[in-house]
Amino acid sequence: KIFIQTYKEEPEDLNSLNSLENMEHMVQIARNAIEQTVDGKMFYPLEQNISFTNPESKGIAVRIRTTEKDKGCYALYSCKFEDASIEYAACEAAKDPRYGFLTSTTAQNLFINIT
Repeated sequence: KIFIQTYKEEPEDLNSLNSLENMEHMVQIARNAIEQTVDGKMFYPLEQNISFTNPESKGIAVRIRTTEKDKGCYALYSCKFEDASIEYAACEAAKDPRYGFLTSTTAQNLFINIT
């Protein structure tokens, strides 16, 4: 079982990107991508237009952890905000070389943070 955890702004600051419905969709995309990565599926890099000065740019980060420690993290900067971005970030987080590749035995009881 994989536990999913997301964070959102205060209710008065919610918009369409961080609505509860959209957040649930994003965590399901991440969960599926992590499970598929553990099963051997590859997700491919996306085009990024890195512009740290563009106030309209969006990014996505997926962090995988247990209650005690990190198990993987990956961020895409200035990417198209779409399901493929979440899939790729989740896949790369599951293969983060700092923590080792997640396996079916290590993919248990994990929290997934999406930012």
